[in-house]
Amino acid sequence: MVTQSWPPDAELVQRLCDRDEAAFALLLDAWSAGMLRLARSFVTTNASAEEVLQDTWMAVISGVGSFEGRSSLKTWVYRILVNTAKRRGERESRIVPWSSWAPDTAEQDRSPRATSACCCTVPAPAFGARWRSTSLR
Repeated sequence: MVTQSWPPDAELVQRLCDRDEAAFALLLDAWSAGMLRLARSFVTTNASAEEVLQDTWMAVISGVGSFEGRSSLKTWVYRILVNTAKRRGERESRIVPWSSWAPDTAEQDRSPRATSACCCTVPAPAFGARWRSTSLR
Protein backbone atom coordinates (compact mmCIF):
# COMPACT_ATOMS: atom_id res chain seq x y z
CA MET A 1 0.00 0.00 0.00
CA VAL A 2 1.47 3.31 -1.08
CA THR A 3 0.76 6.24 1.20
CA GLN A 4 0.44 9.70 -0.21
CA SER A 5 2.84 12.30 1.09
CA TRP A 6 0.78 14.88 2.94
CA PRO A 7 2.09 18.44 2.78
CA PRO A 8 2.48 20.38 6.04
CA ASP A 9 -0.38 22.65 7.12
CA ALA A 10 1.58 25.83 6.43
CA GLU A 11 2.15 24.75 2.84
CA LEU A 12 -1.49 23.77 2.37
CA VAL A 13 -2.69 27.06 3.80
CA GLN A 14 -0.36 29.01 1.51
CA ARG A 15 -1.50 27.00 -1.50
CA LEU A 16 -5.15 27.58 -0.58
CA CYS A 17 -4.48 31.30 -0.17
CA ASP A 18 -2.93 31.24 -3.65
CA ARG A 19 -6.14 29.58 -4.94
CA ASP A 20 -4.34 26.36 -5.87
CA GLU A 21 -7.08 24.03 -7.11
CA ALA A 22 -4.92 20.93 -6.65
CA ALA A 23 -4.52 21.69 -2.93
CA PHE A 24 -8.25 22.24 -2.58
CA ALA A 25 -8.99 19.01 -4.47
CA LEU A 26 -6.59 17.14 -2.18
CA LEU A 27 -8.46 18.33 0.94
CA LEU A 28 -11.85 17.81 -0.66
CA ASP A 29 -11.08 14.22 -1.64
CA ALA A 30 -9.43 13.34 1.66
CA TRP A 31 -11.85 14.92 4.14
CA SER A 32 -15.29 15.32 2.55
CA ALA A 33 -16.64 11.83 3.27
CA GLY A 34 -15.90 12.08 7.00
CA MET A 35 -17.15 15.64 7.11
CA LEU A 36 -20.42 14.59 5.46
CA ARG A 37 -20.95 11.84 8.05
CA LEU A 38 -20.31 14.28 10.87
CA ALA A 39 -22.62 16.93 9.37
CA ARG A 40 -25.38 14.33 9.02
CA SER A 41 -25.34 13.82 12.79
CA PHE A 42 -26.48 17.43 13.31
CA VAL A 43 -29.12 17.86 10.57
CA THR A 44 -32.25 15.99 9.55
CA THR A 45 -31.57 15.03 5.92
CA ASN A 46 -28.73 14.03 3.64
CA ALA A 47 -29.47 17.05 1.47
CA SER A 48 -29.04 19.36 4.47
CA ALA A 49 -25.75 17.65 5.32
CA GLU A 50 -24.53 18.21 1.77
CA GLU A 51 -25.49 21.89 1.99
CA VAL A 52 -23.64 22.16 5.31
CA LEU A 53 -20.60 20.61 3.69
CA GLN A 54 -20.77 23.04 0.78
CA ASP A 55 -21.20 26.01 3.14
CA THR A 56 -18.22 24.77 5.16
CA TRP A 57 -15.94 24.56 2.15
CA MET A 58 -17.04 28.04 1.05
CA ALA A 59 -16.22 29.37 4.53
CA VAL A 60 -12.84 27.62 4.48
CA ILE A 61 -11.93 29.11 1.11
CA SER A 62 -13.08 32.61 2.07
CA GLY A 63 -11.48 32.48 5.53
CA VAL A 64 -8.26 30.57 4.94
CA GLY A 65 -6.33 33.83 5.04
CA SER A 66 -7.35 34.27 8.68
CA PHE A 67 -6.11 30.79 9.71
CA GLU A 68 -3.75 31.46 12.62
CA GLY A 69 -2.22 28.00 12.98
CA ARG A 70 -3.19 27.60 16.64
CA SER A 71 -4.62 24.20 15.71
CA SER A 72 -4.12 21.88 12.77
CA LEU A 73 -5.76 22.83 9.50
CA LYS A 74 -8.00 19.77 9.76
CA THR A 75 -9.16 20.74 13.25
CA TRP A 76 -9.90 24.27 12.05
CA VAL A 77 -11.91 22.98 9.06
CA TYR A 78 -13.85 20.50 11.21
CA ARG A 79 -14.63 23.22 13.75
CA ILE A 80 -16.11 25.34 10.95
CA LEU A 81 -18.12 22.29 9.88
CA VAL A 82 -19.46 21.61 13.38
CA ASN A 83 -20.45 25.24 13.93
CA THR A 84 -22.17 25.40 10.54
CA ALA A 85 -23.96 22.08 11.11
CA LYS A 86 -25.10 23.05 14.62
CA ARG A 87 -26.50 26.34 13.35
CA ARG A 88 -28.32 24.55 10.53
CA GLY A 89 -29.62 21.83 12.87
CA GLU A 90 -30.99 24.40 15.31
CA ARG A 91 -32.70 26.24 12.48
CA GLU A 92 -34.20 22.99 11.18
CA SER A 93 -35.55 22.13 14.62
CA ARG A 94 -37.61 25.33 14.60
CA ILE A 95 -39.13 24.62 11.20
CA VAL A 96 -42.36 22.63 10.96
CA PRO A 97 -42.58 20.76 7.64
CA TRP A 98 -45.74 21.27 5.57
CA SER A 99 -46.35 17.53 5.62
CA SER A 100 -47.01 17.64 9.36
CA TRP A 101 -49.91 20.04 8.79
CA ALA A 102 -51.73 17.62 6.49
CA PRO A 103 -54.42 15.62 8.28
CA ASP A 104 -53.92 11.91 8.62
CA THR A 105 -55.53 10.06 5.69
CA ALA A 106 -57.45 7.77 8.04
CA GLU A 107 -58.83 10.85 9.78
CA GLN A 108 -59.87 12.35 6.44
CA ASP A 109 -61.78 9.22 5.46
CA ARG A 110 -63.93 9.46 8.61
CA SER A 111 -64.66 13.15 8.09
CA PRO A 112 -68.17 13.98 6.79
CA ARG A 113 -66.63 16.64 4.57
CA ALA A 114 -64.39 14.09 2.85
CA THR A 115 -67.31 12.97 0.68
CA SER A 116 -68.56 16.47 -0.18
CA ALA A 117 -67.64 18.35 -3.32
CA CYS A 118 -65.89 21.01 -1.29
CA CYS A 119 -62.10 20.76 -1.25
CA CYS A 120 -61.87 22.94 1.85
CA THR A 121 -61.25 21.24 5.19
CA VAL A 122 -62.03 24.28 7.32
CA PRO A 123 -65.12 23.62 9.46
CA ALA A 124 -68.10 25.93 9.19
CA PRO A 125 -68.47 28.50 11.97
CA ALA A 126 -70.49 27.45 15.04
CA PHE A 127 -73.15 30.08 14.43
CA GLY A 128 -73.87 28.48 11.01
CA ALA A 129 -77.28 29.49 9.58
CA ARG A 130 -77.37 32.90 11.21
CA TRP A 131 -74.00 33.74 9.75
CA ARG A 132 -74.97 32.61 6.24
CA SER A 133 -78.27 34.50 6.30
CA THR A 134 -76.72 37.82 7.28
CA SER A 135 -76.40 40.07 4.25
CA LEU A 136 -73.30 42.14 3.67
CA ARG A 137 -73.85 45.86 3.77
